[in-house]
Amino acid sequence: MVSIVVIGLVLMALGFASAQVKPSQKNVSLELSGQLNRGLLITNDGDDTDFFNVDNDNTSTRFRLVGQYKGNNGFSVGSRLEVQVESNSTADVNQENKIDDDGDFFGLRKAEIWLDSPMGRLSVGQGSTASDGTSEVDLSNTWLVAYSGVADLAAGILFFDDRSNALTDTAVGSAFANFDGLGRNDRIGYDSPAFAGFKLSGSWVTGDDHWDLAARYAGEFGGIKLAAAVAYAKREPTFDSQVAGSISALHTSGFNATFASGFRDIDNSERDPY
Repeated sequence: MVSIVVIGLVLMALGFASAQVKPSQKNVSLELSGQLNRGLLITNDGDDTDFFNVDNDNTSTRFRLVGQYKGNNGFSVGSRLEVQVESNSTADVNQENKIDDDGDFFGLRKAEIWLDSPMGRLSVGQGSTASDGTSEVDLSNTWLVAYSGVADLAAGILFFDDRSNALTDTAVGSAFANFDGLGRNDRIGYDSPAFAGFKLSGSWVTGDDHWDLAARYAGEFGGIKLAAAVAYAKREPTFDSQVAGSISALHTSGFNATFASGFRDIDNSERDPY
């Protein structure tokens, strides 16, 4: 049993106002941006209540540099370097380790280059795969605190067993997954131009038989914004195949609804999660 409360999530999502460096050439840009996402996490495992000063792994504290050169006829090239700095991440702290003091706070999120053209975008390096985010479409603008990845808010917290009167080895993060594709990885990716609100993507990831395909949609009808995504992914030997997706609608009144679902086919297993 685990109960979780987040207070404040002082979402100092300081976007750093996207400070911009202005080179001498007007078709060249370099942008610095980021966010600071700290919070107080309160958990109850059925035996004790604990308090943690955390960095929210839902969308971690991070900073990024994005450079771009805009050419003629719709062609441009760009690069992105994004690093996260998570002190006491919600993915790591637990009842037996309230302070994550191993000093390993830095983590590379993205290091990629891309080429944009009228035919779409070709990307190389560590970045989002085609299926990344397809289980997380959400127009509510509450994802800074929580989203379909319900484990991230307290992934390191251990379950308590009333029968043995002791903490188990099972953490929240190992019991829940939102099947969000292949995530970020070293890949070669392609994104098509948008057509009538639809966009197709595909990527091949470094590794044996790791690849994915995705389709996305965004549109608006009579004051209702609609967004959706679905993806197919393979990642041997973790799973033979996975299909997952999500859909979200937002009315001008602020009322919104989001749904996500997915399933995996695991080789040589009678238990396929969904």
